Amino acid sequence: MSCSQAYGNAGCGGGWYYWAWNYMMTNPQETEASYAYSSASYNYGITGTCKANLSLGVVKTASPTNYVKVGQTNADIISAINLQPVSVAIDASTTTFQSYTGGVITSGCGTSIDHAVVAVGYGTDTTTGQAYFLIRNSWGTSWGLNGFVYIGQSATGTAPGYCAVNTDPYYPNAIPV
Repeated sequence: MSCSQAYGNAGCGGGWYYWAWNYMMTNPQETEASYAYSSASYNYGITGTCKANLSLGVVKTASPTNYVKVGQTNADIISAINLQPVSVAIDASTTTFQSYTGGVITSGCGTSIDHAVVAVGYGTDTTTGQAYFLIRNSWGTSWGLNGFVYIGQSATGTAPGYCAVNTDPYYPNAIPV
């Protein structure tokens, strides 16, 4: 988020996956180990200052129109996450999401998409048995669980899913640098 402002992303003022992928055409993406998720300050969804180091980039996008629309089933999203992080759009307008501090969200969210995030993993809560997607948000490490949220996998197995997480999953075709 902090690096793709010049490409159209404006934090909570609006943005979309493709604009971040435009940035990644000439600015290779670093690994989590090289560019750890952090937030110097929260400012309308733009978290901190871009500290990208092009020499540490490992993948870039071929073009912002060269992407994969992932199927809307839990299984499709899991398969895609096994390849790379998946951009998903969710409904983040509710108190349930905005005030999240732990657990797996399975209620209290709507399906009116208003926020782009990244699905980076999946699993099952060992206490409840609820399957979830691990989502990295852009609101900084002081929000949620160090900047992450567990959103339940769709009870029906398909869209919209909890917080609409199954509705618009995509990922760019990344190429090695």
